[in-house]
Amino acid sequence: MQDPASLRYLPRPGRLVSTETRSAGIGIGICFLPPSADADADIDMARQDGMSKFRRLSHASELSKLPAYHYSQPRPLQTNTMSAEDHTYKFNVSMSCGGCSGAVTRVLTKLEGVKSFDVSLDTQTATVVAEPSLSYEKVLTTIFKTGKKVNSGEADGEARSVEPVAVA
Repeated sequence: MQDPASLRYLPRPGRLVSTETRSAGIGIGICFLPPSADADADIDMARQDGMSKFRRLSHASELSKLPAYHYSQPRPLQTNTMSAEDHTYKFNVSMSCGGCSGAVTRVLTKLEGVKSFDVSLDTQTATVVAEPSLSYEKVLTTIFKTGKKVNSGEADGEARSVEPVAVA
């Protein structure tokens, strides 16, 4: 059983909520307990210490009522294993500062079908590993939206045009 002093209390509900963590509301805060066989005993011990408004939130349906729960969930991790059908696109992009590379990074992060990417300010390149459904032209157009000049590009090792194209 854990010492009540080791329990972490946060003033704002839901800050570190995870479905792998047992949580309980204490007054206006949230108590986070590590998943363990003794979690029920820890909750009882906390109740005995005068925390009468202690309410156990043990189901995802209850956790989802916390406003921060919806915003604190990380995106599911994708496996970055490259299949034979995946495409590798490489672009030489004029970037002069961290803001430039940050802009390219932001648009690639939001682009559906990107498995992984590397934006390098030092080498002035953006390398994208994409699912078969994501076309070279779509990635090129997305990078153009940042206002950066794309000097050259290649798809799967073959040089390609860097002229902007309308993509539906």
